[in-house]
Amino acid sequence: MAQPEWSIQKPVAVHPMGVTPLVVGVVATILIVWMSGVKETHWDADRRHSNEKIAQLGVAVAEANARAAEANRKAEEERLSRVKLETKVAPRRLSGSEREAFLKTLPPAADVTPTIVVSRLLDPESSDFAEDLA
Repeated sequence: MAQPEWSIQKPVAVHPMGVTPLVVGVVATILIVWMSGVKETHWDADRRHSNEKIAQLGVAVAEANARAAEANRKAEEERLSRVKLETKVAPRRLSGSEREAFLKTLPPAADVTPTIVVSRLLDPESSDFAEDLA
């Protein structure tokens, strides 16, 4: 068997353009990792700012709701007082039971003799009273 011939060869030189893409890739990876940290820092600051703004708006909404509730309470009080005032100034009318009670107070001859109710001219309340008795 023949022995392989061993020879010492010159070291292979790496061409500078062969290393450049490798160096560019490593530098780009380092920059990407570093920039993602910078991006996360900015996002965290924006999230904190947004959360603070949301909290401020929540307080503003709560204050607006309290003012609205107070306004609703006042509006209801004013509505009730308006209804009370309207009942005071509304023309008086006889209910069915009040009419029957009034007619019972008249003498028995009133069933035969017509009852005349006289009212002032342009007085709607006395006219209403006469209509309620009729």
